[in-house]
Amino acid sequence: MCCGVTEKGELRDCAVIKEIPENEGFGEAALRSVRYFKMTPTVRGVPVKGGTVIIPIVWQTLDGVKAPPIPPNFDPAATPSAP
Repeated sequence: MCCGVTEKGELRDCAVIKEIPENEGFGEAALRSVRYFKMTPTVRGVPVKGGTVIIPIVWQTLDGVKAPPIPPNFDPAATPSAP
């Protein structure tokens, strides 16, 4: 998931950039979870006025089964930025 970060650390304009497996609702669930996130926008420990962040989310079932891992060839730099 890719999100813009406000100066106050709130996430805005989030978008799912990869969903594995696709069309199972995990991306939509990740987007709904954004309201619980709070960031401290810094670069190398220095406060900044917002920015963009990529947040990997791995879902796990109650019996401990995890979703498939992110493919090794996945390149977040090649993904679109949050609007």
